[in-house]
Amino acid sequence: MRYRIVVCLLGLLCLGFSSYAQSTDALNLIPYPKDVTLETGEFALARPLVLAAPEKWMDLVGPMVREEFSRAGLTPPRLLAVKSKRLEFALLLPEAVPEKAKQSDFEFLPWKAKRDELFPPKSDGGEAFNLFVRPDRVDVKANEAAGLLYGVQTLVQLLRANRIDNSLLCVKIADRPGKLAWRAYQDDLTRIPSSTFETLRRGIDLGAYFKLNVFTYYMESQFAFKKHPIIGPVDGSLTPGELEALVAYAIPRHVNILGNQQSFGHMERVLCYDEYKPLAETSWILNPTVEATYDFLNDLYSEEMPLLPFPYFNVCCDETQGLGTGPAKALVAEKGEGTVYAQHIARVHALITKRYGKRMMMWGDIVLQHPETLTMIPKDTLMLTWGYEPADSYEGQILPFVKAGYDFVVCPSVRNYGRILPDFRGATVNIQNFTRDGAKHGAWGVINTAWDDGGRTLNAPNWHGIAWGAECAWNDGATSADVFNRRIGKVLFGEREDHFGRGIEALAGLQDIPMTAGGSDSRFWQDPLAGEVRFASVDQMRGE
Repeated sequence: MRYRIVVCLLGLLCLGFSSYAQSTDALNLIPYPKDVTLETGEFALARPLVLAAPEKWMDLVGPMVREEFSRAGLTPPRLLAVKSKRLEFALLLPEAVPEKAKQSDFEFLPWKAKRDELFPPKSDGGEAFNLFVRPDRVDVKANEAAGLLYGVQTLVQLLRANRIDNSLLCVKIADRPGKLAWRAYQDDLTRIPSSTFETLRRGIDLGAYFKLNVFTYYMESQFAFKKHPIIGPVDGSLTPGELEALVAYAIPRHVNILGNQQSFGHMERVLCYDEYKPLAETSWILNPTVEATYDFLNDLYSEEMPLLPFPYFNVCCDETQGLGTGPAKALVAEKGEGTVYAQHIARVHALITKRYGKRMMMWGDIVLQHPETLTMIPKDTLMLTWGYEPADSYEGQILPFVKAGYDFVVCPSVRNYGRILPDFRGATVNIQNFTRDGAKHGAWGVINTAWDDGGRTLNAPNWHGIAWGAECAWNDGATSADVFNRRIGKVLFGEREDHFGRGIEALAGLQDIPMTAGGSDSRFWQDPLAGEVRFASVDQMRGE
C-alpha cells in the first residue's frame, strides 16, 4: 500500500513537470506574444533543412536563422531565395520544397485556417505576424515587412531559449503590439564614454531582437560638426558618415533613428569656449535674447537633419534652471520666465518645422513647471513627459498634456545615471508604471532612457532595463517582473536556468546596503572605513 502511494505521488509530480513543460507560460519569449497555443508534436532541428524566403528579405533573415543554428551547435539550414512577393518564410525539409519555388511567384505556405483567424487588422502598424511550428515545418506570414522580421526574431528566440533535445515544441503564435506605436530606447552619447559606431550598431540589432522600433541618442556636442568643429571631441564624436551608415543599417531592421539636439540648457560643453560665451545666458543655458543663438542652432540642425529621414526631431530644452539670471534678466522680469521660455520654443519650432519639415519634440519638464506655457507652445509639438523615480502613478505628469491637447510620449529610465550599476528595482517600477499609464491615456509610445551622468557607466548593464521596457511597451505594462526575470537570461544568452534573472534581483538589493550607498558611484571615491568622500564627481576631480 505504501509503495502504491509513493508511485502515485511520483506520477503526479512527473505529470506536474510535464504540464509545466507543455504550458504556454513556460515559453521564453520577450516580448511575450498576445496569443500562444501549444500543439502536439515536435519539430526536429538536427536534420537537413531548407529556409525558404523571398529574395528581397533573404539577406536579412537568412543569416539570422543560420547564426542561431550555429550557436546551438546545429547544422544551419540551406537558404532558398524564392521568387515570391508575399511576406512569408518557411523552414522545411528539402523534399517538401516545390520545384516551382525556384521559378515563379507562388504561395508556398499551405495555410489551413481562415485568413481572419491568422491576421490582426493592418491598423496594428504592420507589425503583426503569425508563426506556426508543426512536426514537418515552421511557417511565418505577415501583412508587412516589420511583421515578417518580428516573426523571424520570435523563431530565433524559440531556437535560443526553448529548444528541448534539439527540437521545438509545436506551437501556434499570433502576435501584434499593444496600444503604443513607438517602442523606443535611448543611448546617451554626450556623457563620456561615448558609444562607438560598432556599439551603436550592436544596439540596433539588440533593439530589433526585442521588437523595439525607434532608437534615439542624446546629443549636446558629441557630433563632428563641420561648421563648429571645436565643440565635438576628436576621439568621441559621432561623424556624419557614421550617422548616415547607422540609419541605413537600422532601416531594414525596422528601427527608426530619432534625431536629438540639446537646444537651450545643458550647453556647458559648448559655452565653455571663449568664442561661444556671447551666446551664454549662464554657463549652462543659451541666451534667448540674441539672434546669434538661433543662427548657431540652425547651423547644428543643418548638419544633422539631412541625414535623418525620420520625420520627427527632439530639441530637448529641458532643465533650464537659471533662465533670467544672465542677459535675459530684464526680459524675464518683464514677461515672466514661462513666457520667455515659450518664446524660445516658438523660435526653435519655426526652424524645425518650416525650414526642415520635421515635427518637433521636446522634454516637458519646464512646461509642467510653468503651466501657462501650455497655451503658448504650438499644439503640434510632441511632448516628452519624463520622470525617473519609482512611483505608483505618473498621471500627474501625463494628464496636463492630455487636457491641453498635446500628443505625448512617456519617458522612463533604466536608472543607470551616477551609479555603479543601474538601480534595477527602481527602474522596474518606473518603466512598468509609466508605460502602463501612458498606454491608458493614449500616449504615442515610450522612450526608455539611459543617462551616463558621471562618465563611469557601461552600456551592457542597461540592457536588462531596455529589454524590460520592450516587454512593457509591447504589452502595455501588463507583464509580471518575476516572470520576465525568469525568461530574460534564456532569451539573451540561451542559459538553461534563470541564474541571470535571479542575479539581477540580487543586485537590486544594492539599494538596501549602506556600504554601497544605494549603488551610487561616489563609492569609487570613498574610503569605506574612514567614510571620507575623496571625489564625489568628475567635475570635482577636475577642480570645476
